[in-house]
Amino acid sequence: MHGTIDLAGDPHQTAAREKAFSVPLDDIDVSHPELFRTDSFWPYFDRLRKEDPVHYCKDSIFGPYWSVTKYNDIMDIETNHAAFSSAASLGGITISQLAEARRRKIKALVYLCALLPTSGKTGKDMTSLESDTMFRLSRQVSPDGLTYTFSRDKLPALFYADVSPEDRYRAMERLRPQPISISTTPVTLTEERFGSVPRWYIECTHDNAVRINLQRLMVKKTPCKVITLECGHSPFYSNTEELVEHLEAIARS
Repeated sequence: MHGTIDLAGDPHQTAAREKAFSVPLDDIDVSHPELFRTDSFWPYFDRLRKEDPVHYCKDSIFGPYWSVTKYNDIMDIETNHAAFSSAASLGGITISQLAEARRRKIKALVYLCALLPTSGKTGKDMTSLESDTMFRLSRQVSPDGLTYTFSRDKLPALFYADVSPEDRYRAMERLRPQPISISTTPVTLTEERFGSVPRWYIECTHDNAVRINLQRLMVKKTPCKVITLECGHSPFYSNTEELVEHLEAIARS
């Protein structure tokens, strides 16, 4: 989060502000490195807070993303991990694309029973490899075609089959519609960049959302070191200690 700063009287910041408030709102990309290299990002965040505090950037070097720029909204998101998830299986931005853009900043990639699209493919392409999956059959698209959710009666078996009733209820209550655009945006990956980052895939053998056959097919297409958990889609609820042990081992490697 970027706060407010008094830059009045600085010719550079005055010019930056004029540019920030003249560019079409839809064209604002606050992730652009040049804004930070030249210390010109302040007025862009100022404008977003005033005019579009939850802003969607459809095109950037990192792919499409959302910017949340007001304190209360940021705190709501930061403290509600289940509702605001970047899980690839729920339509989130894949870490593969991040590795392509910032490979030297990443020690390793860890995919947790996640969708693993190859270059030029989308998350939707991966789920299409098994057309009869519960994940696809239970998906419900919004009337405007912009988001999707899952049939509530399918959620326990889909994501939380081996999760305690208390955690299952808590997780289900926090689920929110997911943007379709992210799961339908192809990733662009190269062996030189993405391929240079070590990769682990944690497969979950009883996963009903991304079934084990699909997990292994994706790993075959994009080789990773594999860790196997005998659990469903949500080991962060059902197999917490075992999952943490594996993550700590990866961090130490």
